[in-house]
Amino acid sequence: MSNNDKKQRREAAIKAEIARREKDRRDRSPISRDDMLNLIGFVGEKVMVEGHSHDFTFTREWLRKNRFNEEEALKFFEGENITDDWSLCTEGDPYSLFGPSDTRLSWMPIDQPQLEKLIGWLDDEVPKKGCNHDHTLTEQWLQANNCPVHPTLMALLAHGGGCDCEVVLNIEPEGIYP
Repeated sequence: MSNNDKKQRREAAIKAEIARREKDRRDRSPISRDDMLNLIGFVGEKVMVEGHSHDFTFTREWLRKNRFNEEEALKFFEGENITDDWSLCTEGDPYSLFGPSDTRLSWMPIDQPQLEKLIGWLDDEVPKKGCNHDHTLTEQWLQANNCPVHPTLMALLAHGGGCDCEVVLNIEPEGIYP
C-alpha cells in the first residue's frame, strides 16, 4: 500500500469519526442546531449589550422562554465544556457540534458576500483610521449595512476577530462558508 493510499485511508477514518461524533451530539442534544442558532443569537446579543456574569443567566432565560428543559440543556452543554453564556457563544458553534449545513461550516449571522465586503472595507479603513483595539469600525459598517450588530460581533470574536484589525487578519470566510 502506497503512502498516498495510507493517507487517504487515515483521512477517511478521521471524517468518519467526526461524522460519528456529530451524530452522537445531535442524538444527545435536547435542542436542534436551529434552536442552538437562535439561542446563540439571543445570548450573543445579551452578552454584548449587557455583559455577562460567568454563568448561564441568558441561556436559562432563553431556555425558559422557549420551554426547553433547562437542566437537560445545561447538562448537555457542560458535557461539551460549555460552562457559561460567554463560552456558549465562543465555543458552542452549532456547526462544530452538530455538523455543517449546506450554507455554513461555522456560525456567522451574516452571509458570505456581506462578510467579504466587511473585511474588504476594514482592510481599507483600518490603515487610514487606525485600530482602537475595539470594534468601532466593524460596528459602524454593520449598522450602515443593516446587519445584526451584536450577534455578528460575538461571532467575529468567536472566530478570532477581537477588534477591527483582527477581523481583517483572522477571519477566514473559507472556514465559515462551504
